[in-house]
Amino acid sequence: MALLAHGGVDMQNKMTKNPWFVILFSGLFYWLAHSLTRPLIALYAQSLGISEVKIGFIVGIYAVLPFLLAIASGGMADSIGRVKVLRIGTILMLVSGIFYMIATNIYLLMIAQIIAGLGQMTVWLVIQVLITDSNQNQAERIASFTVYNTIGQMMGPLIGGFLAEKYSMNISFGVYTAFSVLLVLLAFQLKEPATNRIDSGTYSIKDMYTKSFALLKNREIIATLLCTFIALFILDVRMTFLPIYLQDIGISPFKIGILISLGTSTALFIKPIYPVLIRVLGIKTLLILTFAISLSLLFITPLINHFYSFVLLLVFSGIALGINQPLSLSMISEQTSSNERGIAVGLRLMANRLAQFMDPILFGILTAVIGIKLTFILIGLLLLLLSVVTISLLQVKERKRKVPSLKEKVL
Repeated sequence: MALLAHGGVDMQNKMTKNPWFVILFSGLFYWLAHSLTRPLIALYAQSLGISEVKIGFIVGIYAVLPFLLAIASGGMADSIGRVKVLRIGTILMLVSGIFYMIATNIYLLMIAQIIAGLGQMTVWLVIQVLITDSNQNQAERIASFTVYNTIGQMMGPLIGGFLAEKYSMNISFGVYTAFSVLLVLLAFQLKEPATNRIDSGTYSIKDMYTKSFALLKNREIIATLLCTFIALFILDVRMTFLPIYLQDIGISPFKIGILISLGTSTALFIKPIYPVLIRVLGIKTLLILTFAISLSLLFITPLINHFYSFVLLLVFSGIALGINQPLSLSMISEQTSSNERGIAVGLRLMANRLAQFMDPILFGILTAVIGIKLTFILIGLLLLLLSVVTISLLQVKERKRKVPSLKEKVL
């Protein structure tokens, strides 16, 4: 007992002295919690007898407040303290877990979704800001960080699917609550870095939005937001409506969890070599490959109905989707200073939550009108068009960079 107590004290001292350790495990537990519940919400709502259109609304309402408040939350993180905002977010996640566990009707489920959306947005925003604070070995740091995230994204659906099939979805929600408790404990291990504080008296809500609009004048920032919007849209389809399609063709919840986990696990093979990919291929080539491969998930899904066919598809598309997170983080970091990083990440989260809001609403309505198979294809075509726009924006940026360098060579 004394040895256990001593080991616990040593672990606590390590976490206090090494915030990097806490950030890594915060990312892990965040994604374990988030990805555990995300595929289950639509299935749980369906089990309550809720219609597809209303299911789309329930899934989409999760992203409404985060979309509206992402910039303000980023500004608050820069202003009043990032650790303080992180602690608020973890507590909100814990409260949402309690509501998920008692949600026996559409109204309680909506409340749980609203609180979860706000809490998860806040936690994820601050974690990303903390991870990009230092420019030293940033590509390697981001790659290591996203490995932990990928483990959470991989294990969450597997745990949730197993518990839902073996026991009940309420047990899955209980485990989500337990992960939220761990996040609260980790958040209170961090200390506020003095260098990250800005006098809140000189940083108003108006200043936050003025800075965000100034950032949107940068074409590369816009391309980054479109990039993360497209990837999150596909990811959210994979997490929410793909499980419904798979269940409709007779695949069990546990096997659905396995498929989603496989799609996520493939990113582990990409992220350790991400710095090399950036150096060898460059941003534009990586984006083209990401878009081309990840969109296959939408175009091929309606054409297959066998478990092992989905294994191949999710592994194939998962590799491409695994590139996006470190890539867009690197692009955001390169285009912003440390003092505006919270607002920049807030903009990125706005794009994420807009995707998570539009995906279920569009998918729910289109599925009710034209069926789920045609909806996959139509959504794929819309995202393909946005992908072309994103690449075009980067090409304009690259042309502007090349002109001065050519002149310098002539001189």
